[in-house]
Amino acid sequence: MNRGEQIAAFYQKVEQRMANIPELLNPSLHVDVMEGPCFTDDVHGPLQLYLVITPWFMNLMLLADDTVEQGAKTEQTWQALMSEKVTIDLPSGTYEWVIGGGEGLSAFVSCSLFSPMNAFESQQAAVAIGESIIEQIFESPKAQPNAPTSTSEVNSPSGLTRRGFLRKALLAENLTRASS
Repeated sequence: MNRGEQIAAFYQKVEQRMANIPELLNPSLHVDVMEGPCFTDDVHGPLQLYLVITPWFMNLMLLADDTVEQGAKTEQTWQALMSEKVTIDLPSGTYEWVIGGGEGLSAFVSCSLFSPMNAFESQQAAVAIGESIIEQIFESPKAQPNAPTSTSEVNSPSGLTRRGFLRKALLAENLTRASS
């Protein structure tokens, strides 16, 4: 089983346990894991990006490549720091990630994008937004006019959060595509 399948299996088990609290779940959605690009971070070494869609959240997730020394050290560090926050730079800016882990999963970091998932009418809409996020997260700010370049810029006095920024930008883009 590859890592994407392991992530999906983990969240499918969680979904089964959440079945008795349907008010948190969007019945139009199911667990889906999209693999993004691999990249190397100066601090954490080689990382694999995943986008996880569940009926209750959409998150970006990074897993360290534990087959190389730097990746194995990163995973050990993350295991020791469960629930702590780290910042990781991507071409589009600096993002805050929460360290986590789970049954059958190695340590990972996740970045929350949407929760709850009530705004999504279908799995297709959630996947379209997910694909757009994967594409845009690796674009430099120069390619995204007026885009914030760090979490601090997004957490501006106007009250716009990183999650709100992504939600507004990507939902607007998805609505534009859908109406075309």
